[in-house]
Amino acid sequence: MTNYATKTGRFTLTGALLVALAASGCGKAKEPAKPAAKPAAKATADKAAQAEKASDKGAKAAPAKAAPAKAAPAKDTAAPTSTALAALPDGCQIAMRVDTAALFALPDVEKNIVPALDKVKAAKDGEAAKFNKMAAAIGWDPKTGTREVAVCILNAKAKTPEVAVAIAGTFKKDTVVPELIKASADKQPLSKATIGGLAVATPADRSFYIGQRGELVLFATSEALFGRMLKAHTTDFSAIPTDKVAAVLMPGHAVRDLLKDDAKNPFKAHTDVMKHAVVSLDAKTLNVQARIEMPTAKQATELAGVAKMLRTQMLDDLKGQDPKGMRGPMAAALPMGKSTKIDSSGTAVVVDAALPADLVQGALKAAGAGLAAGSK
Repeated sequence: MTNYATKTGRFTLTGALLVALAASGCGKAKEPAKPAAKPAAKATADKAAQAEKASDKGAKAAPAKAAPAKAAPAKDTAAPTSTALAALPDGCQIAMRVDTAALFALPDVEKNIVPALDKVKAAKDGEAAKFNKMAAAIGWDPKTGTREVAVCILNAKAKTPEVAVAIAGTFKKDTVVPELIKASADKQPLSKATIGGLAVATPADRSFYIGQRGELVLFATSEALFGRMLKAHTTDFSAIPTDKVAAVLMPGHAVRDLLKDDAKNPFKAHTDVMKHAVVSLDAKTLNVQARIEMPTAKQATELAGVAKMLRTQMLDDLKGQDPKGMRGPMAAALPMGKSTKIDSSGTAVVVDAALPADLVQGALKAAGAGLAAGSK
């Protein structure tokens, strides 16, 4: 999404809206659903026990009635629903959800991102000032106006993958499209079009489409993909945990497609049958967890064994290297490799690793600097 948002300039209004919407958060996260009521069978058993106790004391007991049919066990408490995920189209190879409220609760975000957004909001001229005017017109605040963001990536191996984004937040009804068009008129003009009866804003090259449906702002890189976002969906996103600051889901078929040309894939026997993989980030502990669901417990145990072996090999290869001289992903490989725990739990392989705090701080500091630069 960043490429589409930024390719026309450092701080274009359309790009600023997309990036800021995706980077902002609001107050409290949704409360989880209340626990389900006790099954009827248990309530019946409790009453029977009370009657038996009364009988022991000499009370005249009523004739015993036939026991009612055994009630089905209560289901686990349902996870909070995600409005943004529900808007994604079917067929995602990669689906991601970001809880922006939890994201803004991170101290490093408050330290680096919030001040940068304040600078943008305080701008009195330039593109940032126009952005602020548009944000006010749609009733949206960069720091408090977004609840969650969901992203869908299709054709991930293509030179230009297809991207769909759903942003749930606080927006004045039917204001996003007309205000975007108005604000973009002098530099990167957007025009109005209609997809599935919904008004959208799109540039002359039709490289993306933005629309508003109630509390959602929808973005897609093609007309066909945007149309699919408006249709009923059958994809089950329940594997994505909604109590994490961020989570990514990859269905088994998508993993197989992405790795089909990798002749050196050490997990091929396992990725050929895996159901799905979910990677999530805990906001408070910065723990990254990968959960890989397999068809059987035996296959999960075997995959965990292979993963442990490869982790040991990686750590052996990194022995003697100075972590201070490493850059990019390798800078995180050694500390994360040492802290990684790999276990199988039922039919799942669970991998936990601590994300290096200094890398998180560095990334957020760079992001904050980029936002601040846009306010000038």
